[in-house]
Amino acid sequence: AQEMEALAEMERDGLVALRPGKLEVLPKGRLLVRHVAMAFDAYLRTPRAKEMRFSKVI
Repeated sequence: AQEMEALAEMERDGLVALRPGKLEVLPKGRLLVRHVAMAFDAYLRTPRAKEMRFSKVI
């Protein structure tokens, strides 16, 4: 699914570690934990979400 694709990219960047049944946010990813959580937010993938304003991850 889209979530796993996003998490795989974060894993390549060294932000998270994916293990069977477990997602670990690594020290490098702790400041970006909000971005990691956004991978699971189904609302952000809806057409309406593109119209809404959300705070940005820097």
